[in-house]
Amino acid sequence: MEPRPGAAVDDVLSAFDRFAAGDAEVVALGPDFHLVIDEVISNVERHGAASGVPPRLWCEFVRRVGVVEMIVVDDGPAFDPLQQPDPPLDVAIEDRPVGGLGIFLVRRLMSDVRYERRAGTNRLRLTVRFTPAARGTATPS
Repeated sequence: MEPRPGAAVDDVLSAFDRFAAGDAEVVALGPDFHLVIDEVISNVERHGAASGVPPRLWCEFVRRVGVVEMIVVDDGPAFDPLQQPDPPLDVAIEDRPVGGLGIFLVRRLMSDVRYERRAGTNRLRLTVRFTPAARGTATPS
């Protein structure tokens, strides 16, 4: 059976929703995380299969007081998305090349994004820091 395009994105979105379930502060961060997951995981699927073989992908979510992290590891070719320049924002959308906004948005939505290449894998750590609210909602800080 052929892998279904976008399957990894759907799987990671579902994993995040299970991770967030019952935690109102993490649920409140969900829209930003959904966008980031879609961008990061679809890039791994699309660009990580340079040899024609989709990379294996692992994803972990970590919750600490005032922090949620997503760690994405894949065994695709080395690629540091943080080395990509920001797109020109002062250019009319019709004159702008297609693509390039995803990593820009990821950088803006997350408090911290770090990349490293270790043991033949790409490792992307995406962190959101927030001020825990008394009523169970989170505000990114």
